Parts: sequence; structure tokens; C-alpha cells
Amino acid sequence: MLNVDVLYKVLEDSQKISAINIIEREEYFDFLKKNIDSRVIKVVSGFRRSGKSFLLKQLVEFLKNKKKINEENIFFINFEHDLLFSHRNLDDLRKLFEIFKENIWRKGKIYIFLDEIQLVTGWESLVRTLYEEGQNNFDIFITGSNSSLLSSEFSSALSGRVIEMTVYPFSFNEFLLYNKLCVQKEKDFYQNKILVKQLFNDYFLYGGIVESFSLEKEFKKNYFESLFRKVLLDDIIKRFKVRDVSAIENLYKFIISDIGSILSPKNIEISLSKTGYKLSVPTLYTYIDYLIKSFALFELKKFDWKLHSVFDGSFKYFLVDNGFLRALNLNKRDIKEKLLENLVFMHLKRQGYEIYYGRDDKGKEIDFLVKNKTKFTKIQVTLELNANNYERELNNFVLASKHNIKGENLLLTMEDNEEKISYKGI
Repeated sequence: MLNVDVLYKVLEDSQKISAINIIEREEYFDFLKKNIDSRVIKVVSGFRRSGKSFLLKQLVEFLKNKKKINEENIFFINFEHDLLFSHRNLDDLRKLFEIFKENIWRKGKIYIFLDEIQLVTGWESLVRTLYEEGQNNFDIFITGSNSSLLSSEFSSALSGRVIEMTVYPFSFNEFLLYNKLCVQKEKDFYQNKILVKQLFNDYFLYGGIVESFSLEKEFKKNYFESLFRKVLLDDIIKRFKVRDVSAIENLYKFIISDIGSILSPKNIEISLSKTGYKLSVPTLYTYIDYLIKSFALFELKKFDWKLHSVFDGSFKYFLVDNGFLRALNLNKRDIKEKLLENLVFMHLKRQGYEIYYGRDDKGKEIDFLVKNKTKFTKIQVTLELNANNYERELNNFVLASKHNIKGENLLLTMEDNEEKISYKGI
């Protein structure tokens, strides 16, 4: 039963910051601070355990300590709290807020934080009402683990009144800061070269999800498997009412095993049917869309440099974090090559770039094309450049340039030196 005692407990627990090593994620935190008291709804989305809740908790501390906002003006609810398990519905959400206003709030603006709001059926209705009736009396922040958090109906009803920020697991630079190492200049790297390389190896293999950092290596695989099952259950199966659980799980693991490879729903259908899972192409499209909406998967479209056109028929897929790739990949062959390519993709994704993979009608390929107005930065990724792959890696730069794909050429390897290469006029 919902009452003021339950609410006090939920409010206290929801705002509690764990004792793990804290860093301020400047880009994300600055975005939130700049929009305090702005007349828009702030939406923070991203993969589970990527740090959304933690950012809101830090913001609450900032409000209390720097802005001198009173405790009774902060309504912070984490809907994953066990006391709310049977109360994730619109009526009970309204009741919680009424209990807060009648028993805790005294006067002044209310700062509303609704964490993992997608768990509440019909939440959009209350948020819309709070926004429209609250005028300048409410400042609303919401988080969710689904990229479709802003439904078309909700977005259109509040067009221009919502801003969204996507949070990703730690970047390598954030991982260094977490480990109390600041590398901003070249000299910082060389002064700490051995430690930086050790930390990069950890990040390369196990990713940037904070909860996994303190685990011994032998337990990390179990952690990522467990987290994936939670995402599968809460963010996909329950949300989208998926019946064939094993099919979507095996689809995900199949894609993971071919990360960075060119896939189409048709060839996925053929491959899965050989393992006993018969899924139609429309169903595959639907399941892949669910995985993308939960941030468990990212889709990369093809840019044909000969035709200068983007195509939807075949895609490359990448994961939100290398920890999942290492833990769930069924094909251990070339795992380091896949880890490096996934790492590069996520770095580009964090920067907000418009990214494609490049391919022509003869199958010649560029790993990543990063668009900047009329130019493309062309990126090839390989563990090392040697006599066996030298021609292959560099020739595709030449082919792309012949079709007027202008821009910088970058070849990324695991080696720690930088050099300029002259090859056939590029």
C-alpha cells in the first residue's frame, strides 16, 4: 500500500549515491546543469548501467549543495525500487506525487526526477499534465533505457518542449579518470605509458560499464551475461511482449558473433534456420529494431562511394560496450579485430558523428566513413599493418578517392606510434 512512509523510503533510496569512485562526466553533467530551471522536459536515455541514474543523483547533490534547494522540493523516484514493483502504473504514480505534495513539499518549485520511467505504463499522460499545468512550478527530468522513450504521440504533443541526451558507458578517457589518471597531452601519455597501456588493455577487453570494474576477470563474463538477460527480459520481452525468447536471444548472439560483418535480414534468416530457428524476414526486422531501441545494438548503413548513395538493404552491427562482445561472442576467431572495430565505432558514436561503412559494387570496403558536410573521413581498422594486409588496407582508400570521396584517410592499428604514409597519390 502506498503511504508517506513508503514514499520517504523510496525517496531516500532513490537519491543515495554508492561509495564507488566518483568522477564527474563533464559533457553529460554540464548539459544537465545548463538546463536546470529551463522550461523544457529533460530526457536522459541510454543503455542500462551506463550511468543515467548516477548523473541525476549527482545533479540532486548539486541542487542541494550549490543551489541550496531544500530536500522537500525534490521528488526523486527510481521505478526499479522493490517497494514500487506492484505500483508501476499511472494511477499510483499520480498518487505518489499527491502524497509528496500533501506531506513533504512546503513551498517553491518542485524538481521532479523520474528514473527508469519506461517501467510505468501510461507515464506520458502524467508528465504531459505536469508540464502543461505546472508552468514554472515544476522542473522535470526523466530517464529511460529505451531509445523510443519519446513516443511519436508524446513528442508531437510536446513538440519543442523536450530535449534529449543519450548516455553511453565510459569512454577510455573517463576510464582513465576513474583510475585517477589524467591524460590530456602527449607528454602525459609518455610519462605514464606503461600504466596507460595496461589500462587500455583492460578497457579494450572488458569495456566501460562501471559496475564491472571492481569484478575479478573470471567473474566479468557472468556479469555481462546477467546484465544482458536483464535487458532482454525488462527492456525487450516485457516491453514489446515477445513470445519467442530463445529466438531473439540467439539472434543477438548470432549478430555478436559477426560484429563488423555485413549482414542482411535475409542472410541472417538463412543462417539461423540452419541452427533450428526459423524466423521470417519481417520478424527479424522487428526483433533487430527491439534490440536497437534498447541500445543493445547499433546499426550502420552502407554508403556506396561510386553512386554517392546510402542503402538500407545490408548493415553492419555494433555493440554498446566491448564487455558484451567478449562475453557473449560465440565465435572466438578474430575476436581482437572485432573488439578494436567495435571500440572505434563507439568512439565515433559518442562524438555524435554521422557514420556509414563504405562499399562499392565490387565489394571493396572502407570500415567507416565519417561525414562532415561534403567530405568524409575514411577509416580503416586493423590490429597491425604488415606485408600481408598492406595493399588491401590502403588500396581501398585509393578506390574511394577515384570516386571523388574527399577527406582525410586514417588507418588505425593497435600500435602506439603515429606516422604518415604516402601510397599511390593519397
